[in-house]
Amino acid sequence: MKKFLMSLFLLGLFLRPSQIFAQSKSALSLDISPPVSYLYVKPGAGISVPITLSNNGRYSLKVVPQLVDFHPESQTGRVILEQKTDFKQLSIAGNQDLWGQESIIKPGEEKVLPLVITIPSDFTQGEYHLSLLIEAKQLLFSEASQSSSQLSGIVASHLVILVSLDEEDRSQVEVAEFKVPKFIDSFFSINAQIRAKNIGLNAGPVTGKLEISHWPSTQIKTYELYPDMVLANSERLVRGMSESALAELKLLDQQRAVLEANGEDPQEAEKRLLNRELSTHFYYDQPFLLGAYTFKLELGDEIIEERVLALPFSVLGALVLLPVLYRLWRLMLDFFDEQDKKP
Repeated sequence: MKKFLMSLFLLGLFLRPSQIFAQSKSALSLDISPPVSYLYVKPGAGISVPITLSNNGRYSLKVVPQLVDFHPESQTGRVILEQKTDFKQLSIAGNQDLWGQESIIKPGEEKVLPLVITIPSDFTQGEYHLSLLIEAKQLLFSEASQSSSQLSGIVASHLVILVSLDEEDRSQVEVAEFKVPKFIDSFFSINAQIRAKNIGLNAGPVTGKLEISHWPSTQIKTYELYPDMVLANSERLVRGMSESALAELKLLDQQRAVLEANGEDPQEAEKRLLNRELSTHFYYDQPFLLGAYTFKLELGDEIIEERVLALPFSVLGALVLLPVLYRLWRLMLDFFDEQDKKP
């Protein structure tokens, strides 16, 4: 199970790969690898974590490593960097004094940062979220102004460190909020949103589905929940896609060889489909809704049902309002008639 979680992390389901291009790709281009790491360390043990920096530009770079905490944004799960960290168990080659020290990477050169994690035996078990930030600077000489201008940028490698006695999956992803309206106008669509939280020890994926049904119809619209990672002690909005979109995605995967033979990029085609179909909004849309609609959510071990009552409130409101408007109109006519009769 843990290998599955790690593979999801390395796919970057909630973190984005780090790469910088400042003004000119040939002037400042720096890659960091791996961009995301999920690491397991036992209390009283240590591991090495090599991080590779690659200078793909034309000029030498001054690089400065820093370490800060991060936390996931509650809507998308994306990284929000903190200003500092109190995690002193991560060092460069076992030396804490190397943080903030400058070094040079020449054009076409790779530099390995030998990170070392050493955990005391009495260290608190849990998941720790850290970002290795690399600030890169390049001085360029401008012939026009006879002065130097500085290009700079920052790349990041995100480290999720699990301190635990074993590699057992102790994630517990559950429903934090299931937002469904109680009533809806028949001429509008129903929109549901789901927020998941992880109260477990380590990160875990969202799993499950959402079924929407309407009695007495036997038709059911199903959304599959996307397996985004939820870090320990964090929340995020759940994403999903309809069964029809999921079938289209599977078809793209089956036609991978055909697409490549036609000169198309299967990954780009899948990315376009995901951007179009994957959403945090779960809609049920028909020309006219009437009656009770059941939203059945299965997330992890939880099953929650919510019902939405759809009625033509706009029509009913108009029917109630028409006599009032007619009465006002008659009163206005009577008023003007009285005005006309006055000498």
